[in-house]
Amino acid sequence: MPLRMWTYDLAREQVPTLDHLRRFCDLTLESGYDAIGLYLEHRFAYPSVPWVHGKGCLTPEMVQALQSEYKTLQIIPFINLLGHFEGFLYAEAGVPNAESKFRGMQACPSKPNFVELANQILQDTLDVFSSQIVHIGGDETFQLGSCPECKRRVAEYEQKIGVDGKAKLYGEHFGAGTIPVAIEGNSPQPEPRYPVGFAHPKVLAGSPTYPLDVIAGLSPDRRSLRIAVVNATFKAQSFEINLGGLQTRAGGKLWRLSGKNLEAANKVGQPPGVSIREEKAPALSRGLTVPPISTSIYEFPLRQAVN
Repeated sequence: MPLRMWTYDLAREQVPTLDHLRRFCDLTLESGYDAIGLYLEHRFAYPSVPWVHGKGCLTPEMVQALQSEYKTLQIIPFINLLGHFEGFLYAEAGVPNAESKFRGMQACPSKPNFVELANQILQDTLDVFSSQIVHIGGDETFQLGSCPECKRRVAEYEQKIGVDGKAKLYGEHFGAGTIPVAIEGNSPQPEPRYPVGFAHPKVLAGSPTYPLDVIAGLSPDRRSLRIAVVNATFKAQSFEINLGGLQTRAGGKLWRLSGKNLEAANKVGQPPGVSIREEKAPALSRGLTVPPISTSIYEFPLRQAVN
């Protein structure tokens, strides 16, 4: 579904009026866009969560009015169901849902009350927004595994060789999908020079495959291996792969996101400067080579499903 859209961040205590939002919708259509994203966090009046949103927030009635008036414009909600949850956690009723009490911005996926709250938020969103797309954010989860129960679950998962316990905990919260595979390497990420934000710890983000960032996983049916590689450098990069006990068969598929340079962008009325191409990938041998400033996702069939 090709879309041209931009996003309005309501979460920074914005107090939009209906006329204010109409002007944004008009501007969106006049500029040749066909969708607008509304980044919500705690600034939407979720019917099931009346204790969080405060005054002057976006209401279901406002959304329904816009959807009725702008039938050719898709209004896409952006919600968060784990990290970026501080607006809920620092309200009195939300405090028990925190991964770490009075610290950070992440809820705890091991607490049944939070899981129920997340389901309520998602259902309220689906009930109000008619968009075919609901964006569920899952970033800013550096606290994952901090609470005693999450820590216990992570340790239990990692009893099995090759399992990333935090990734499994994260995946169980968001539902069935790619099964994470642990990544090892001999090129660690360098120390961060410019940590961002007061609530962000100084961590070595990324896999030990510098200057590349690599993640891998199995398909839900465990019959395919998926490898994602980000190359943020200005030259092609090659790396060797040892699959351990896994064996692939034949060629696979490749999806690649790239542009000519860092300034590449997709602009209305102009050919795309950034594209996603799907192509065949040759059989996986000893390694891969990825082009400059690109993100590549490979999928290779396995000789047999992994138990």
